[in-house]
Amino acid sequence: MQHFFLLLFSFAAYSQDMYSIKGKITNSRTKEAVAFAHIIFENTKIGTVTNSHGEFELYIARATQVEKVSILISSIGYEKKKVTLPLYDYSNLQIGLEESFQQLKEVVVKYKDFPRSLVDSALKRIPKNYPTQTEVNEGFLREKASYDSTLKNPIWISEVTIKSIKSGYQKPKIGEVKMLKGRNYESPQIEKLTHKIYGQAEVAFEDPIYDREGIEDAVKSKNTTFLLQKTFLSKGMKTYLIKITHRKFSKTSVTLFIQDKTYAIIKAEQVSCCNLEIDETNYFFQVDEAHRFNQLMAGYRHSHVIGQVEYTKYNDSLWRNSYQYAHTKYNMQKDTIQSHFYDFFYSTTNTYPSDTVKIPYSERFFRSDILIDEAPKKYDSSFWKNYNTVKPTEEETNLFKSYTPKDTSAFKKSPHFTKLSPYRTLEKILRFMKRVRVEIGVSYYPIYSDPTILNYTASSFALNRSFSQNTHSFSFTNSIGYEIRKYCIIGLEGSGNFFTLSEALTNASENSNYIYVSYEKNMRRNKTKHPLYLNVKIKTGYRRLSYYLGKYETPIDFSANGTKITTEQMKVYTEKRSWNIAPAVQLSYEWRPTLRFFIEAAYTGLDIIKADGLLFKETSFFFPSSAFVNMNNEQLQKAGNYYNTPFYLSFGIIYKPIGK
Repeated sequence: MQHFFLLLFSFAAYSQDMYSIKGKITNSRTKEAVAFAHIIFENTKIGTVTNSHGEFELYIARATQVEKVSILISSIGYEKKKVTLPLYDYSNLQIGLEESFQQLKEVVVKYKDFPRSLVDSALKRIPKNYPTQTEVNEGFLREKASYDSTLKNPIWISEVTIKSIKSGYQKPKIGEVKMLKGRNYESPQIEKLTHKIYGQAEVAFEDPIYDREGIEDAVKSKNTTFLLQKTFLSKGMKTYLIKITHRKFSKTSVTLFIQDKTYAIIKAEQVSCCNLEIDETNYFFQVDEAHRFNQLMAGYRHSHVIGQVEYTKYNDSLWRNSYQYAHTKYNMQKDTIQSHFYDFFYSTTNTYPSDTVKIPYSERFFRSDILIDEAPKKYDSSFWKNYNTVKPTEEETNLFKSYTPKDTSAFKKSPHFTKLSPYRTLEKILRFMKRVRVEIGVSYYPIYSDPTILNYTASSFALNRSFSQNTHSFSFTNSIGYEIRKYCIIGLEGSGNFFTLSEALTNASENSNYIYVSYEKNMRRNKTKHPLYLNVKIKTGYRRLSYYLGKYETPIDFSANGTKITTEQMKVYTEKRSWNIAPAVQLSYEWRPTLRFFIEAAYTGLDIIKADGLLFKETSFFFPSSAFVNMNNEQLQKAGNYYNTPFYLSFGIIYKPIGK
């Protein structure tokens, strides 16, 4: 039966002919809506949670032979309920839950460190209470922002379904994520907003038990306090509420709901009122749903955070994250009057083993990638058909119906509209940064020389040198590029020696400044693998190749080309200067959308304008004077061709601040 249902719902994900089961979960006694109740189909891990009004919506394929389907509803403080239904469409199913919460009259503390040891035991039992094998999770994320704390008039709403591969709780790590579908709504009020938070791919892994380093540190720390707040019975099982605080963050706390005997953490809550800087690590666990680039640009800070995560026990007796919720107030650092409120809600809608499931690389979103920042061109009433999501409220549905993306005329008529809206400016900066790349690397230059004799004769100084030694040079290279259109890039590149390191090792050094244009193409047709890019560049710019001859005593009143050298000693170099054209070929391997590794080869023998000569340079560290004597000068004579670099090789990394 279990395997049949797994096959059934796997097929349902792609079927276009679906039954829909819509309804509302309420408290049987008070008739109040039960928010965030967990609902799954029996013998599966497919389901959703109710919204803030207790409403839900589930889909099941019509192409099935079963006549009835059973759903299981659970929520902390209520009896678990099973409802069996004939397989039809349901538009207003009403289900009541019986309360099972019973607070014990007396809290018994067995010994002084009992709350701390209870949390420690819960951490040690994680491998027995939570999945240890890698699983595929499908989930739904909704984000809302508003200028009022009730969020009845949203500034914007984002909704997205994602698939993630999550390793077991025993050895947690950030895994692969794929965005399945998403949509946005923006109100005209967004024009006065100076900051927008973007959902990130890591949302699927923001789980205080999965990422538990903060709680583990709290157990070991002497600066933390563990308080047993209350004990209650839920579903016949004693449950402890342990509140954790830290001396340095007195207004920040985490509360863990821990079952007796099994030591399963079934819920975690966080409250923070400490005005933490937005990029400051929270001591216990992070609700880090914001894009850090926008945070930095806007200068916002948390004023107040309320977060909670709840876990559900499945038929395999293991607990899994059913939903995560956070309500945050943001204040401007320079203007505490202007603030807005942000709601973040994520629900797991399906879980299954990942023995063979892999997300193709081209479809993956990584930790800091923005999930969605654009909206569909028009409203589609069946947009979420075939997806189990957290049902939008009627008010949210009406907003999506009335929204026309990119309708700037509506913004211009709004009293909040300004031509240089801070939000629109940040949005443009964000889109600009998506096209920017930075290259950092090391270059190797082989230097060849024919037998050469060099003579320089002045009134107070004479130099006679002969050399024919081949050598080489290393330099640090960096560049910044901008993708003007797909695969076509322009940029600036520079190279030089770091604290004359190459000069000290080989007596040779290279400095250059190029502008370049390039075209790149992914050489791999198989898009499931990491891309391998071939990039063809044409560079042009100013280049200097120097060879250090040594230090010499500076004659009194010595000058070259009208420049006087005043230090007691001077450095003397041979130098080739040129305006150069350098065609190059680069091969880069994309490890992450934000990071590549590259190797590059360039031909540097195309000199348009060039000059050879001697360079005299003061030995002072700060702002040394220097003089260049061209080979055309009658005081300088050369026999032979010295020091030429026909090509160079470089390797390093390419960094893109925003990957997708």
